[in-house]
Amino acid sequence: MKPERGLVKFLRFLGILFMSLAAAFTILGGIGTSCAALFPTKWESMAPLASYQ
Repeated sequence: MKPERGLVKFLRFLGILFMSLAAAFTILGGIGTSCAALFPTKWESMAPLASYQ
């Protein structure tokens, strides 16, 4: 096996890992935004947003 093949596999793994993390953070951020927009009175820190609802 050439050393380049190992490097390519490692870089592919890193790419997949970082893309997975980016997707997970995007989904979690969307869930948090939806909760803050739809139910601001459930949490004390979001209560000031209720007047904008």
